[in-house]
Amino acid sequence: MDARDGVEYTLSFQQENGEFTVLKGKDSNGDTLYFWKENGIVLWTAVRHAMLTQDKAWLKSKWSALKKTVDFIMELRTRTLQNDILYDDGLIPPGSIDGGLWGDWNQAEYTNVYWSMAGLKAMVHAAEWLGETRDARAWRKEYDDFFATFKRAAERDMDIDDFGNRYLPVLMDPKYRSLPQRAQWAFCQGVYPGQIFNMDDKVASGTMNMLKATLQQGMVMGTGWDIDGIWTYFAGFYGHACLWMGDGKSACESLYAFANHASPLYAWREEQSPRDLTPSSYVGDMPHNWASAQFASLVVHLLALDRGDELHLLEGFPAEWRQPGMRTALKNIATPFGKLSFTLQIDASGQSAALEVDRLSDTSCKGVYVHLGDWGVWQDTNIVRLDAKKQHTLTIRLK
Repeated sequence: MDARDGVEYTLSFQQENGEFTVLKGKDSNGDTLYFWKENGIVLWTAVRHAMLTQDKAWLKSKWSALKKTVDFIMELRTRTLQNDILYDDGLIPPGSIDGGLWGDWNQAEYTNVYWSMAGLKAMVHAAEWLGETRDARAWRKEYDDFFATFKRAAERDMDIDDFGNRYLPVLMDPKYRSLPQRAQWAFCQGVYPGQIFNMDDKVASGTMNMLKATLQQGMVMGTGWDIDGIWTYFAGFYGHACLWMGDGKSACESLYAFANHASPLYAWREEQSPRDLTPSSYVGDMPHNWASAQFASLVVHLLALDRGDELHLLEGFPAEWRQPGMRTALKNIATPFGKLSFTLQIDASGQSAALEVDRLSDTSCKGVYVHLGDWGVWQDTNIVRLDAKKQHTLTIRLK
């Protein structure tokens, strides 16, 4: 109910035309720069909350309001064809970036594009979930056009870093760009939770490779406000993106780097300097509770991640948790398919493990996939598909 209250409060800021614009900035001319991504963030939040609580009735009660926000995103796309900027045509008008780039310019950029696409994609999924077929059909067409327009722009704007990685910068116009990794937070969130990229997407994989090349102490360096520092909970954004792109090993490494930068009381400051650099006078908020939420979320998703109409287990299962006698469990974790509970118990010898997975209540789940990677095998396979409607017990042979 606390989460519900938070979502309801967020929705109370909607304007008559469906718009959400709480955060605003100014460019060097004093003109207002809007945080257009709020619209996509609100849509995604409402849909995700409804799906995790399995509450179709609540989402239906908000449907007319959310449809107005979808219409506003479409209006924003139309505005790009009416301004004097060519880069943003068919995407989203220039807006505030944040997370390392607070624009003193009014230039086309991708952060507002990523979250607008993510929100629209979430609404397509929600319409299908609720049986709103007319909305689903219309919004699918709109999203497909939006994403195709984005891919054409991305191909135009791709750049190459000092290590030869082909990546997508945040700012479209080359003369306004900063470090390749600067303010790539919205890209990572477009990967996950936005889910706008497939695993084999070249734009996403190239940009992830660029970010990986900057790692110091396991963290992306210079992406936030402190160009010589690390944004600690960016490790949550980056780790989730690694996981969604199929790199569970890097996701695990990001979790441990994240943990290693906690305070003695297990909280995080927003930004800090690496050990080998002179400490910066700027450290950001402390404690930063978004960091704590990101950490808990990454732990859970390493063990269970929904991918469309499938649920995937142990994609990012850390090697440190596979020692003799260790037990890993999730209990009543919210998923779009109902509550998930499972237990993995390593035996005393460290040679086998017992996996118990409870049935899911929502029959829309097409399968539960258990990923054993290079550490386990069951009946000569390392990816096991389970019937979500049944309870299962497996004995896994450890390598």
